[in-house]
Amino acid sequence: MKDNKGNSWKEDDYKGYGEFGGKNYYELLTEMNAEGPNTQSISPNIVTDVDCGWRDVEAKRHEGHGYFRLSDSDTSEDSGDDDEDEVNDMVIQMRRDVKQARLE
Repeated sequence: MKDNKGNSWKEDDYKGYGEFGGKNYYELLTEMNAEGPNTQSISPNIVTDVDCGWRDVEAKRHEGHGYFRLSDSDTSEDSGDDDEDEVNDMVIQMRRDVKQARLE
């Protein structure tokens, strides 16, 4: 993962949850957007080669991003909706924090 200042975090055993080399993606996203009067948010780059340069591109979005199901027959009672709601609430709050930081 790379930021716009040339810092990088390498993760050899990604377990999920947005952690790369001990750095949380969403915390870095907030840090990057709390600096300066940006009118458009910038994002960390998720890369396979930490020697490449940072580019101002937003991470691709797709339905189910970050979630997977083992099979169509996986019908456990715990659907994970509570976790998904919590993550969505966190993202909404981070966006508010970034917007407020830009106003200050």
